[in-house]
Formats: sequence, C-alpha cells, structure tokens
Amino acid sequence: MSVTASSEMTRMHEMSVQQGREMAELKAEVERQAAVIGRLVDLCAASDVDDDAVMAALEGKDE
Repeated sequence: MSVTASSEMTRMHEMSVQQGREMAELKAEVERQAAVIGRLVDLCAASDVDDDAVMAALEGKDE
C-alpha cells in the first residue's frame, strides 16, 4: 500500500471516530431534552400545575 493510500485511510478513520463522538454528543443532548419534555408532560398532567416547577423543568433543573 502506498504512503498516500495509507494516509488517506488514516484520515478517513479519524473522520469516522470524530463523527462517532459527535453522534454520541447529539444522542446525549436528545436524551436530555426528552427527559425535560417528560418532566413537562408529567407536570402538565398534574391537576395543580406549579409555575415554578414548569420553569425549572424548562431550564433543565430538577426540583
């Protein structure tokens, strides 16, 4: 294998690893947002919605 082909394969591997990291970060963000939405749904389903609890959930804070 030529040096150029080897360098290209190394570069492609590095790009693949970087894309994997980015996908993991995106997945974590989606999971975080899903948890916030879940808390909002739970709060809205409650008969006595607490405005402070809704705002805390929107900000991603647990009460």
